[in-house]
Amino acid sequence: MLNPYNMRLVALSILMATLASYTAFDFAGHVSTATGWRRTAWLVGGAIAMGAGIWSMHFVGMLAYSFPFAVRYDLLTVVASGIPAVLASGLGLCLVSRRTLGLRSLIAGSTLMGLGISTMHYLGMASLRMPALARYNLSIVAAALAISVAVSFVALWLAFCLRHANTILESLHKVVSALLMGMAVASMHYTGMASTQFGEAPLPTAIFPSLEIDMAALPSLMSLDMSSLGSLISTVAGAVIATALLIALEAKVIQQATLLGQLQAEISQRQRAEQDLKQILKELRAAQAVLVHTEKMSSLGRLVAGISHEVNNPLGFIMGNLGYLREFTGDLLNLASLCREHTLALPPSLQQHLETLDLDFIAHDTPRLLNSMEHGASRIQQLVVALRNFSRLDEAALKPVHLTEGLEDALHLLRHRFAATAYRPEIEVLRQYGDLPKVECYAGQLNQVFVKLLENAVDSLDRHAIYQLENGVNPAPHVTVTTTWAGANQVLIRIADNGGGISPAVASHIFDPFFTTKPIGQGTGMGLAIAHQVVAQAHNGTLTLASSQVGCTVFEICLPLQQTLAQRVPVLSS
Repeated sequence: MLNPYNMRLVALSILMATLASYTAFDFAGHVSTATGWRRTAWLVGGAIAMGAGIWSMHFVGMLAYSFPFAVRYDLLTVVASGIPAVLASGLGLCLVSRRTLGLRSLIAGSTLMGLGISTMHYLGMASLRMPALARYNLSIVAAALAISVAVSFVALWLAFCLRHANTILESLHKVVSALLMGMAVASMHYTGMASTQFGEAPLPTAIFPSLEIDMAALPSLMSLDMSSLGSLISTVAGAVIATALLIALEAKVIQQATLLGQLQAEISQRQRAEQDLKQILKELRAAQAVLVHTEKMSSLGRLVAGISHEVNNPLGFIMGNLGYLREFTGDLLNLASLCREHTLALPPSLQQHLETLDLDFIAHDTPRLLNSMEHGASRIQQLVVALRNFSRLDEAALKPVHLTEGLEDALHLLRHRFAATAYRPEIEVLRQYGDLPKVECYAGQLNQVFVKLLENAVDSLDRHAIYQLENGVNPAPHVTVTTTWAGANQVLIRIADNGGGISPAVASHIFDPFFTTKPIGQGTGMGLAIAHQVVAQAHNGTLTLASSQVGCTVFEICLPLQQTLAQRVPVLSS
């Protein structure tokens, strides 16, 4: 018989070895990551699954061999042959689940595992019951043992390297390695089979050292024929390997689901961290702009206070001497008038000088000139007072003030912006002041808020006036400033204009730092943001856009009459 093997069963035996190898690779990762009783459970389950795979591979290979006589198997020996395979598999899983695997441990483990697999093989051979002699070629037996140790060495090394395979490529490597290991384990089995000769009559003298055993003389308590053994193997091995693979697959699914949950949690955490970083960056940029604005306003306030002080001294001298100048000029004019009435008594040169002077015009225009000078000096004095009140360097702390004074100072400083231009008439200011008490606030900061809101109103009116002029409409711009009660302990300041309004898209971002609709170079986008911060944080109030319709843009400031103790430190220091 040239080919005593059934090739289908040979292929089935290689498949059994491949499944056993893959189970070992897969269980090695679970054993290495588990702890406590879970580690023991994975270790025992992996040892049984891998041992059952190797055991079933051996007997499927035995069934693939065509004997020339009837063969039966001793059931107890068949079952006992699986014990060395399970123990060898458990030893291998213990080794590959360690953190490190040295060369000495690998050699010792592969040697013991190879001896266990070889023991399983020859115990399986001892389960044969047949009317024949069996001769074992000890040289080929040694070669089979060496192949078993070498295969165990490679299997342990691959299992250690592939125990944490998670990606698709690594899983593919695991499948290919399992197939190669299955073929290698099967080669060890068939090498062991090649070391055995069977015969009904005495076998010829062997050239190499050999061992002869009478298979018919071996005791047997319970024997199975080949069909019964095939059913036993298919039932036991199939159930064990299928259960092990399902458990490993379920554990892998649970592990992947856990990793997915951790990944989603990490993504959510990173998204929250990103949002926090964006918020921190936004706050830092706002704080930077606030610091720049604060320093600018502080420098401007000191400059304004210094200029107002320097201007106030000569201005006081001028205002104080205008009365004397009026009196002296009147006396001189009266003297000139009397001299003109008595021209006959005057010297000729003086009479000629009086005739060249337009004394009537001088007498009529000089009082008017003095009145204009006094009015101009008074205007300068009012502007100096407004600048000093607006800067309020001496009032950096909370102080009760009349809000109408701050509004009037702001209107006075922006008087030039309300003047008529080439494309619109003068902006009319409508004052609707209620009878309000003093409000505890940071007057200098609040004045900046008033100026910013009034400037925005003027800008809106200017843009709307150009649009109306292009459409042939004669604009009549006005700004309404209202102060009233907003409750028992709150006051309301309303600044409204009849400009072009604000679109909803712009209104939703109007208080955001660095958001501006003005052309580059005309706005930084920090004015309303700082104004909102001053009102909300420094004064515990609210600044809202009450209306943004075309022809009616209204900003409302709601302030408490007294600040709480928590609001005693201002956000901006003016």
